Order: sequence, then C-alpha cells, then structure tokens
Amino acid sequence: MKDYLWIIVAGTCAILAFLFFILTITNSTSLIQRLKKSKLHIITNIAVLLIGLGNIGMVIYLLLDLREQINFFSMIHYL
Repeated sequence: MKDYLWIIVAGTCAILAFLFFILTITNSTSLIQRLKKSKLHIITNIAVLLIGLGNIGMVIYLLLDLREQINFFSMIHYL
C-alpha cells in the first residue's frame, strides 16, 4: 500500500478538483449572468477542470506503466 501512495494522492487531487469545479461552475455562471460580472471566475473553473483531467490522465498512465513494470520484472525474476 505504501508503494501506491502517490497514485492515491494524485487520484484524490483529481476528485477534489472535479468536485470543486462542479460546485463552483453553476454558482459562477448564474452570478455572471445575473450580475453581469467579469468572466474571470469561469476561467478559474476551467483551469481547475484541466488540472483534474491532467491528474486523472496521469493516474491512468502511471497505473498502466506500473503494471507493465511489475510484469516485466516478474518475467526477469523467473529467468
């Protein structure tokens, strides 16, 4: 479990970023439309969404790479 801690941390960051994005995007868009505010809040929300997508992509890639390394080194061990 200790070896997979960085994967858990990256996945947790991605989940938190998505939750923050979902919670703030609806509020920001309704306030922007009602109050005619600047669109800076939407840019912030999109940045959070991209961070979440990047983290999820890294988690998927690193899990697949880790599985390949485990298979590779287990084959070397038996040779």
